[in-house]
Amino acid sequence: MRFHELGEPSRPHVMLIHGGGSAWWGYLRQARVLAERYHVILPNLDGHGEERDRPYRSTAASAEQLLAYVDRTCGGRLYLLGGVSLGGQIAMEMLARRAEAAEKAIIAGSLCLPQPRMAAACMAMVRLFYPLMFSRPACRAQMALLRRIPSLRFPRELEEYYMRDVSRLPRETLL
Repeated sequence: MRFHELGEPSRPHVMLIHGGGSAWWGYLRQARVLAERYHVILPNLDGHGEERDRPYRSTAASAEQLLAYVDRTCGGRLYLLGGVSLGGQIAMEMLARRAEAAEKAIIAGSLCLPQPRMAAACMAMVRLFYPLMFSRPACRAQMALLRRIPSLRFPRELEEYYMRDVSRLPRETLL
C-alpha cells in the first residue's frame, strides 16, 4: 500500500480511502482544498492504481495496514477518517477494531452488513462483463460521455489518472 500526503504533517490528520476500482486520485481535488488546514493522507489500496501488482487481500488486511500507518505517522489518531464504497467498508472495519482511531468519520455508499447474494451476483457480472467495463476502449467511451456533461467532466489531470489506472485494474482485484 502506498500513501500520498498533502499539507503539513503537524496539522490535524485526515485520511480519505478510495473505493474499489478507483485509486488515491479519486479524492485529489478534495485533498488539495483540505490541505490548506489539514494533513491529508490518501492511501492507494493494494490491487488498485500504482499498486495494481500487489494483490488486494481483504477489507480486514487493509484496515490493519491503515491502522499501523496511523500509529506510525499520526500518533494513533486521525481527526477525520473518510471512505466511499470499499474505502468506507475499510474505514468501518478500522473503527470496529479501534473506535478511538478517528474523532470523526464520513462513510458513503458502503455496505454495513455482509450481502452474500449480492457478492455472488457482482462476481458473476465481473466475470462476464469485465472487458466491457474496464478495457481501455471502455474507459475512453466513459470519458467521452462524461465530457458531454460539464458538471461530471473530469479535470484533465484526473482523466489521465483514470485512463492509466482503471484500464489496467486487475480482474482479481474486483473479484
